Amino acid sequence: MQFRKLEGPFCRDCGVAAFRHLTAETLVQGWWGPFSFFIANPFTLFMNLINRVRVGALAAPIPGSPALADYSAKAFPRRWEMVGLLVPLIPILLILSAASRSDSTAHSSSYPYVSAPAPIYSASDPRNAKPGDCVRDKFKGNLNAKYPELEIVPCSDARAQSVVLGQVSGLIPDFECGQKYPAADQVYSFTTSYGNGYTTTDFALCLAKRN
Repeated sequence: MQFRKLEGPFCRDCGVAAFRHLTAETLVQGWWGPFSFFIANPFTLFMNLINRVRVGALAAPIPGSPALADYSAKAFPRRWEMVGLLVPLIPILLILSAASRSDSTAHSSSYPYVSAPAPIYSASDPRNAKPGDCVRDKFKGNLNAKYPELEIVPCSDARAQSVVLGQVSGLIPDFECGQKYPAADQVYSFTTSYGNGYTTTDFALCLAKRN
């Protein structure tokens, strides 16, 4: 990383020429490093804009006075270095692209945590569950089933296995259920998985097994 500056005194024309030259170099050369990308280069461009206002308010050059080297009279945005403004847009475009490929899934867990494919959204789907509702694992007892899958059933139904104590939306649903609902011994979580493999928890149901 390098920091360079050009000190005056300047007249208006020389100051504007210096601004154009150094800012053009910054747009092309200044992004290539983590600290530069997020802090140093944006700060440098901002300070250059402030100084551009200052030099723009200076007096015109006096005929016959010494002149700064003529970097370029070409103004922005007619300089090719303006493409450097696209560099900070790249991560934003990547994030938007990944978000556009996101898909919503649901998974269930009991201690320890296991993932499950999304259940079919219906009236008996656990997404509709409220505190006091009863649920059962449709796959319990099926040795070929890889994941549990819950459905809402009447609490009077002999198949009812667990009761919903409440819903949490923290980053660590197992911990949140343990804190808010000490009687909870199962967690059923709904997550969103993004195209880059990143997964977030939308909410979770805290459950207690029925005796």
